[in-house]
Amino acid sequence: MGLKFVLLLTGLLIFVATMISLAARKGVTYQKAGRTYVGFVGISAIAMMDLLASVFYGPGEAFRYVGYEAMFFLILTSVLIALYAFSMTEIAEILEGLGQKGGGVYTITYLVFGRILSLVAVASILVDYVNMAALSSISAVENFSAVVPLLPELKIPLELGIVWFLALLNIIGIRANVWTTFGVFMFLGSVLIGGVALGLGSFTPAAWEKFRLGLCEPVHKLAASHLGSAFYYAVVGVGSTILAYSGIETVLQTQKLVESWREIRKAYAFLVGLNGLLIPAVGILALALVRDPARHVEGLVATYALEVGGEWLGLLMVLAAALALAFAMNTAFVGGHGALDGDCRALRAELSFAHQPGRGTLRYYPFFGHHFHRAHPDYQRFG
Repeated sequence: MGLKFVLLLTGLLIFVATMISLAARKGVTYQKAGRTYVGFVGISAIAMMDLLASVFYGPGEAFRYVGYEAMFFLILTSVLIALYAFSMTEIAEILEGLGQKGGGVYTITYLVFGRILSLVAVASILVDYVNMAALSSISAVENFSAVVPLLPELKIPLELGIVWFLALLNIIGIRANVWTTFGVFMFLGSVLIGGVALGLGSFTPAAWEKFRLGLCEPVHKLAASHLGSAFYYAVVGVGSTILAYSGIETVLQTQKLVESWREIRKAYAFLVGLNGLLIPAVGILALALVRDPARHVEGLVATYALEVGGEWLGLLMVLAAALALAFAMNTAFVGGHGALDGDCRALRAELSFAHQPGRGTLRYYPFFGHHFHRAHPDYQRFG
């Protein structure tokens, strides 16, 4: 029994057993007082679709700008993201203490800056979510077609089909949405952990030398530079690798779906623990083991899978990338719900305020958000 097989089997058994145990302990969804709440594992699975989609292109893009030094900055950025995640936990606690649940970016800007700037914030994030949905569906189909050739005429219908499938999944209800996303997350996690295990079993002296260079060279540069140069170098390095961690803020957008801010705290701790190890590990191993990363920047992780696991792991990795990119759109849908919910709640409150005697003339507000809030099945369940 080879080292690769032992590492692969051990990693997969630990991951699958842990996830099943957490799911059995109300980690995904649970019922309480007639309501369906999402547990911290379910919230993490939704947010992790965006995060795990990033791992398939983030390390390659980081290498494009900073070379093998991306190994060091993947670790440093992971630490900074952890600090950022726990600050998001504090925001969730503060908002809940003020009687606000959900809305994320909109609620914060509404409370701090008022209605006008908060509408600008929610508009910008909704534009981002729409773009993310479109690009995710296109990228998912393109990744899949790299393994299974598709007729050009089929690509647009498939892309639209992904959009409408995930829209339908959100309309059906949050419980179906979360459990489906959790199943996809189990597959993605298993493939990535399998890739890490096989990579650890394939480490060569040449890979160790790349690893040493990627970790030690940035430390020497930072130590030898004066403060201004060191700060500039660190900003460039972190800016080049932060793409691999995009999506961490989505957890805060889902606060309306959880029982209390403590689930948000658990979700961020879970994300920091899993992604803080998984994303740097995949990126570092891919950079160390792929012979010429510069030639495979756009498909670095898929190339890595082919080199350490052969065609079967390469196929699974590309399918995992396609699924992650498709379900990153689901993250956008759920996050968009949170932003719209905060918008609707604030506008309804102002409309009620304007109706009160002695409060002046009734002002006109967009009513589409109000009707969306009342009609949407998810919000009927939670509102």
